[in-house]
Amino acid sequence: MKTPTRQTIGYFATYFMLGAIMASLGPTLSGLAENVGVTLATIGMLFSTRSLGYLSGALLGGSFYDRFKGHIILGLFAIVGAIALWFVPTATIFAILAILMFIIGLTQGGSDVGCNTQLAAVHKSKVGPLINAMFFVAGLGSFFIPLLIGELSLLWGYRLLSLGLLPVAFWLLNTPSPVIEKSSHQDDQPLESYPLVILLFMLLAFIYTGAEVSYGGWIFTYFNASNLGSEAAAYRINSLFYLAITLGRLLSIPLAVRLKPGAMIWGYLGSAAFSALLMALLPTQPWSIWLGTAGLGLSIAAIFPTTFTYVRAYTNLSGKQTGLVWASGSFGAMVLPWLVGHGMDLKGPASMMLILTVLWFFALGLFLLMKRTQSESLIRSA
Repeated sequence: MKTPTRQTIGYFATYFMLGAIMASLGPTLSGLAENVGVTLATIGMLFSTRSLGYLSGALLGGSFYDRFKGHIILGLFAIVGAIALWFVPTATIFAILAILMFIIGLTQGGSDVGCNTQLAAVHKSKVGPLINAMFFVAGLGSFFIPLLIGELSLLWGYRLLSLGLLPVAFWLLNTPSPVIEKSSHQDDQPLESYPLVILLFMLLAFIYTGAEVSYGGWIFTYFNASNLGSEAAAYRINSLFYLAITLGRLLSIPLAVRLKPGAMIWGYLGSAAFSALLMALLPTQPWSIWLGTAGLGLSIAAIFPTTFTYVRAYTNLSGKQTGLVWASGSFGAMVLPWLVGHGMDLKGPASMMLILTVLWFFALGLFLLMKRTQSESLIRSA
């Protein structure tokens, strides 16, 4: 098997496990709360603990990938994550459980940055469809593993995840690491020409990730509080959002082959803004919420990896810079859901759609500024 193929398989397997581990916490919260003897409100703090670990891992891992062989770092992250997952179901003290979740988040953040950085290093200008495919694989992990965990005990659900990371670590540690180029992109454009582009990408990552987590986390509550249907319907619309994201990631693979990343981003952002605006203008119409939810899920499914591909076409992001981008997304996942929840508490459920509409139109403006910045930099360097 050729080395690039082995490398790509390793990144896809890592991403499958990332999706699986990310989706495992929600269905097991009640069991973990019973183990440590706390309320569901208290056990919910594990989401924040894991997100903080993820942010730390993205920053820490980004620096490591610039200095050491990437597969050694990825393999170590997988092994440490496996050890932490093994002990999660046996923890009987909340503080210990929170520390384990922080460690798991740290390994996830570091692995996420590593897979994207190194996949881009292996495939360079042809990476676009593969990054979209890798995100789709993570979606498969998020979809299938919770179903499997539901058939197992809490203990063996986490043990399964732990054991699943070990062959991934073995594969990566026995596969040569790619060389991360220190120079910029193939046209030899200086990296210093694009500091504003990287900053704008960080802001976009903040919005992309935060808005996605906000919608997925609050649409059930919004639907119920707005009296738009039964509780069963609220569960279905929540599932529709994640189904649309999975489908959108699948559709993005052939689109990435045929379309330029810039055109795809305009389409994604425009349809996301339109979907949010539709729900903001007609917040009491069930059909607009169902249609808007499906449209939003399809629109945002591949927007993050497509923007990553777009930026990579102009400049090489170092591991540290990639870590900053992923950390910005993690920070958005912590801040924006709080903002949406706070708005709903003060102004009612309709504020959720207004906030999301503003965010997506602001993202359109940020991408326009990114395009202008890159065009001006190219003109100056010509």
